[in-house]
Amino acid sequence: MNFFSSRHHNHFRVIKSFNEVKLHHSNPLVICDIDHTFIRCSHGLDYYREIIKEDYEYISGFGKYNIDCEKEAVYLMNRAYNIGFVAQTDPDGFTSMLSNIQRLGGKLVFLTARNIVSHQKTINDLKKAGLHNPESFDIHYTNNEMSKGEYIKKTNLINGYEDVSFIDDYPSFIASVHHFFPSIHCYLFSYDQATS
Repeated sequence: MNFFSSRHHNHFRVIKSFNEVKLHHSNPLVICDIDHTFIRCSHGLDYYREIIKEDYEYISGFGKYNIDCEKEAVYLMNRAYNIGFVAQTDPDGFTSMLSNIQRLGGKLVFLTARNIVSHQKTINDLKKAGLHNPESFDIHYTNNEMSKGEYIKKTNLINGYEDVSFIDDYPSFIASVHHFFPSIHCYLFSYDQATS
């Protein structure tokens, strides 16, 4: 099912900081994605562009090489991210949002497309990114088997909560959540991957 159609574009707000998440009532539930929302690669794309550029200049002295520097930089950054070179996207904003959630008697849960078999790696990534006691947070895994909207519906994740916010960096997941739950406040998290 393709949830990402033009009629869904107005149903989320683009944010660059977790400080922009508005909590409306007591006992809020905030559902937050992990990859490229809570955590990012510890170095931005510019860092990897520079590495590739230096390597390219070095090897080009040995003959003609035709490499796509941008593609190589993205590949290198993704490899670094996948082996655990991670940092928080917005530590101050996240701390502030978490404090507001707790002050209002609410809860934050993580919802990721990762597979549950990577639970220990997920805990380790959250620790490396500076989250204290990641084991104390509920982490839900879709195992890449369904959209996040479908997961929330199937698991009754929002039962008991009136004020629910969903934060993700992937528009199609946001569209799926809005499709099943138009009352959820959806936020598209966006940060500058080049310089982060």
